[in-house]
Amino acid sequence: LILIFFLKASATSKILLGMFSLSFFSICFLLSGKILSNPENPISKETSAFCKDSLKFLPIAIASPTDFIEVPRIAGEDENFSIGIWEAKRGEEVMDTPYPYNEFMYVLFGQMVVKNSDGQTIIFNPGQGFVTPKDWMGSFTITEDLAIIYAIDGLKQTKNDGPIDLVEINDARVSAYDLGDFEPYYPEYSNLLARGITLFSNQDESFQVGIWESTSGSIPASAEYFHGYHEFMYPLSGSIRLSHINGQVSVTNPGEGVLIPSNWDGEFAVPEGVVKIWI
Repeated sequence: LILIFFLKASATSKILLGMFSLSFFSICFLLSGKILSNPENPISKETSAFCKDSLKFLPIAIASPTDFIEVPRIAGEDENFSIGIWEAKRGEEVMDTPYPYNEFMYVLFGQMVVKNSDGQTIIFNPGQGFVTPKDWMGSFTITEDLAIIYAIDGLKQTKNDGPIDLVEINDARVSAYDLGDFEPYYPEYSNLLARGITLFSNQDESFQVGIWESTSGSIPASAEYFHGYHEFMYPLSGSIRLSHINGQVSVTNPGEGVLIPSNWDGEFAVPEGVVKIWI
């Protein structure tokens, strides 16, 4: 799903969320209605405490919207994907040239108003998200100081199946999605029942965003569940317990996210069931 993750470290005055370079987190500040590049050195490498609205990386590393942690490169070498946390001050930017890549954005705090080229206006508050597809045009207005989780597909190249409109992914609307019927999930290994929906996919399915729900249960390490791709998970309800074969254990609760690298070996468990956004 996600092949490699780097820090967003530069932006132009023409692109609100910028063109990203090769490190893992930075903050760009909006000054006089323009985005200025402001890469930061890591100011914290603390990995012992969990924080709300955080990203976790395995081996475990925790980052809040104002703390940065250097994380080793953990994926392929095409440098085409990125995930992180981004902050900006109030302001507006008009996208008068086609958006250069597919980008998932999930609001942690603040507010963003997105206007499509057809004039449609959508307001995004904390707990709401969307995918801006490559070649999208419109405008972003940050009405309150903002922090988002972002995931980018196409730093070098990506293709979609024709023109795609902005895709809304909102916690409050999860119940409105048709997730289908619960069915056995990895039945040869586990007793999980699961259902879900893919809300966005690029052409070769190397970058997808969706919602997944399951009953309580687990998938053992022997299933090699995470072999072949990276996955970012953001629980909306329920918790995710990951137990590596080396004994390391991580519990991810609502308001926290976890990035699991390809070929990670361990048990995936949802003690009380879970509803999650996945990438």
